[in-house]
Amino acid sequence: MSKSQPSSQRLSQGSQGTPRSQSQYVGTGEIKELARTAVRYMLMNDFDKVPIKHSDIVRNVTKNISKNTGQVIQLAGKMLKDVYGIKLVEDHSKNPKQYLLINNMKFQEHIALSPTTQAEMTLLTIILTILFMQTNGRWRDCGVEQSKIHGFLQLLDIDPTEIHDHFGDVKKVLELFKTQKYLDVVRIDNTDPPKYEYRWGVRAIEEVCPRETLKFATEIYGRDKIESWAAQYKAVVEFEALRGQS
Repeated sequence: MSKSQPSSQRLSQGSQGTPRSQSQYVGTGEIKELARTAVRYMLMNDFDKVPIKHSDIVRNVTKNISKNTGQVIQLAGKMLKDVYGIKLVEDHSKNPKQYLLINNMKFQEHIALSPTTQAEMTLLTIILTILFMQTNGRWRDCGVEQSKIHGFLQLLDIDPTEIHDHFGDVKKVLELFKTQKYLDVVRIDNTDPPKYEYRWGVRAIEEVCPRETLKFATEIYGRDKIESWAAQYKAVVEFEALRGQS
């Protein structure tokens, strides 16, 4: 008498082995197992903060039951939040779909950053602050022309076309910020030759605190209170009320 196959083998045949009908029922247990696999896959592929493509999850996780990918990703997102404190965010600016993992832990001072990463984060903070202030707090839906950002950086002796003693290859770092979705570069309508503007990317919007950004600007400009920036402060307060923050 033949013995029944272990569930892991049945899962392997269903999602990795011979093709199965898309109409075939997929049980709750299999969805959970696939979600756990998706969590492992996303954590392993997030080490450089590059967005994870929906198509890669289908190719490497759900495979022959791709119609259930949405259900698997939804459950994986819940697991990431409950177990690791990580928020799974879909980047709606891109088609096809891609996802970012956002660390929701508010207190991460214990995490040691390499000197290179510290320098990159300093440069990112400078750029995001310029964007925040120049858009009068409309950091989520407005941008600043690329040439103006480069001009601001040059005032700080940071030339985007040259190697900087502290920040390294600035042009390469800016490309990294774009890839990681800290920055978006958007073509400005009706410009010929084309012009572009920098905007906060979806990762920056999710990870970076606008109040802290305004505090940083206040310190840089030597002001005493963040309230002295009327438009920006109002935007921060409205944002925090919307998010239910104190």
